[in-house]
Amino acid sequence: MKAQKRILIATLMILSLMFVLPFLSAEILIDSINIPLVLDSENIIVNKYYVSENFEVSSPNSIINTCACSTYKNEVTIYNSGNTANTYFIKANLDYVIVSQSVIKLEPQQSITIPIYLDVMCEEKQETLITTISSNTGKQKVLEQEIIVDYCSSFATNKVEGVVRTNPCELQVFNFTIYNAQSYKDKYFLSTNTFENSITYSENPVSIDGYKDKSIFVYFEPDCSVYGENEILLSVQSEKTPLNSEITLSSYINREYNYSLFVQPELYQCNKELTEHFFFIENQANIENVYKLKLKGPRWADLSEEKVVLGPGEKKAIKLVLAPILSREVKNFATLEVTSVLGDIQKSYNLTIYVNDCYSYDIKPQYEDKILLCSDDKQLFFEIENTAKLDNTYDLSIEDDKKGVLSLEQNNVSVNPGNKQKIFVNLDLPDENFDYEIKLNAQTFSKDFNKTAKQKVVVIPTQECYEIKTNLEKSYVSRVGERNNITFNVTNVGYKKGGYEITLSGVDWMKISDNYLSLGPDETAKLIIFLDPGQNVSLDKYVSNLSFNFEDKYNKEEEVNVKVITKTFFEKIKSFFEPTSTPKKLCDELYSEMICDYRYFEFLEAQSLTINLSEHFFDPDGDKLIFGVEPSKNLDVLINEDVAFITPKNKEWFGVQEVVFSASDSEAITYSDKFYVQVIDTPDRRGVITFFGILLKLFLFILLLALLTLLVLFLLRQDKQRKLDKEQEKKKALIVRKQKRKTRTKKK
Repeated sequence: MKAQKRILIATLMILSLMFVLPFLSAEILIDSINIPLVLDSENIIVNKYYVSENFEVSSPNSIINTCACSTYKNEVTIYNSGNTANTYFIKANLDYVIVSQSVIKLEPQQSITIPIYLDVMCEEKQETLITTISSNTGKQKVLEQEIIVDYCSSFATNKVEGVVRTNPCELQVFNFTIYNAQSYKDKYFLSTNTFENSITYSENPVSIDGYKDKSIFVYFEPDCSVYGENEILLSVQSEKTPLNSEITLSSYINREYNYSLFVQPELYQCNKELTEHFFFIENQANIENVYKLKLKGPRWADLSEEKVVLGPGEKKAIKLVLAPILSREVKNFATLEVTSVLGDIQKSYNLTIYVNDCYSYDIKPQYEDKILLCSDDKQLFFEIENTAKLDNTYDLSIEDDKKGVLSLEQNNVSVNPGNKQKIFVNLDLPDENFDYEIKLNAQTFSKDFNKTAKQKVVVIPTQECYEIKTNLEKSYVSRVGERNNITFNVTNVGYKKGGYEITLSGVDWMKISDNYLSLGPDETAKLIIFLDPGQNVSLDKYVSNLSFNFEDKYNKEEEVNVKVITKTFFEKIKSFFEPTSTPKKLCDELYSEMICDYRYFEFLEAQSLTINLSEHFFDPDGDKLIFGVEPSKNLDVLINEDVAFITPKNKEWFGVQEVVFSASDSEAITYSDKFYVQVIDTPDRRGVITFFGILLKLFLFILLLALLTLLVLFLLRQDKQRKLDKEQEKKKALIVRKQKRKTRTKKK
């Protein structure tokens, strides 16, 4: 096995030597400097070595992909792999290929990369580039590369986003950008599929250098009749290549041909009269427009115009004429149609036409029967009602049988259809009883149509109009040291409401509950006279004058007679066991409803009252309030933060007292308000009935009864003793007389 391997190796070595030796012998170079020449033929020595002329050719691209109309840079590398310098010649087979260096000299083991430029034509093609490199020694190498030329994307355009919205006749502007993606300068042509006559460009055609871009503006000025959505296809065509790009321009033109009609939906016509009504049409758009008018309805209704031309913002009145008809009352319907030429916008309005009796009316007195007036009345009225369907104006005049007493507030009046209007008559009446009649004459302003209304009047003197009556008795009885009241009714028996001022004068311990009273006819109110004859008041008859006054129109006076007497022994005992108190005053008799609801308080005599002032004062800013109080005559008021404690200064005091509280905030703004506090009278301590109190009263009563019994017994005994003494004295006197008689007899 080993012997076979040795034979195989030997055979390979022999074949290698046979292949290499011929090349070595063909590449011998003689260097004249390094070979010494010896003329001695017997002693010639020659130094020999091998010379190599090899070189290598390469390129990074075996296939060249490039774009039409472009310049492509190709590279070829030559490497001198020999051991001697050499010169190389480069040549390409295509006429649009430019070799930057056609002759190159390289030292041994030196390489160089040569740029080769392809100036590609503007067409698609596929061919082979053959690059031949030859050395000066006749060696030659060929490099083949496949060239593929395509129409590449030589330019780009951006998409136009959104929709441009305008009104009719307004300019629309679109903007987009063209980018030249190639190195060469190109020209681009712009065109659209529609609206060619309405579109212009900021530049067309557009020239753009290589690798540059340019912004282009498209101006769309549509005809005024164009509206709605419109899509414009914009085409961009390259000059050097057959490439093109399409851009969609979205346009929306509002249907802004707005116009308005001002029409009354209901039209009124008086029978037998020519009536003209007007409606208005207004062009609210910013362009001129034409409007066609048409009226569908009764044959006697017509329009003054059938076509109207209006400029921007212009307004015009159109006359609608209603010819006279004989019908008294007719209801008809019509339709008004208006159509704009630009925009073809149609509007229609339904009209109702009423033919009416236009001037009928009614006039009435204030009362169908006679009216009762007081001599201080300054006015009465008549009422006029327009029963027609149109506004009417009436001329007025007044008559009466008492000249100079009456006058009209106005001499004419306008009344809307279906409405009523009061006609006021000014009065200047004497203060006496009399009767008379008033006539009001009315005539329509537009037609001779007269009417008269009569009002019978009865005048009553002022005193009788506000007469009041009371149910006061002729006299009253009040006991000294005892509080009591006189309650009576006051009734307005007159004919008008009056506000009466009430005064009670004469005796200071008589007080009236109200100083003012308002009463309407047949109304009744209750009044109270408070009687408080003290212990110092003499037992006598007292008279006070009660007067009722209503401005300068009414005055009445009545006497209040009160007889003051003392209490009997048994009344005193009864009052001891059943003490009484002064009744409290009712808030609604003293103050208004608002005060009674929010600022009125009451508590019993000898007790106290607590008021939370935070419930009655507050600060809008939320600041803390500091409360204060003005000094009070009969009440002690103590404030602790926002709570007020009120007690009477005198435990036996009762009555009504004003208390003024104040509140201040952090800005020293102070607000004050009045509160009304009533201390209610309660029976004194003798009237406090408890179990022990009853026993004490019973004991005192029995003791008093016993004392009275003893006193009666003592008096009876004394009386009996006096009688016995008198009888003894009589007996003694009789005995003495008898002795005297005996003595006188003896002497005789």
